Amino acid sequence: MATGRDLRRADGAAGALPTPLYVLYQRREGFGTGMLTVAFAIYVLGVVVTLLGMGRVSAVLRPLAR
Repeated sequence: MATGRDLRRADGAAGALPTPLYVLYQRREGFGTGMLTVAFAIYVLGVVVTLLGMGRVSAVLRPLAR
């Protein structure tokens, strides 16, 4: 059975999974460093928005679980 530490480690690894793909996309599609930076910034912004949004959802649902 997975422990909380195992789940956090897996979640951290999954969160960084798309990052190396951006360099491969850059080579394949031929876009420059600036576009790679924009793609990564959009990814980071999406992660932050998702974390903040899910934190609010969790705060709303927690009282319902009691």
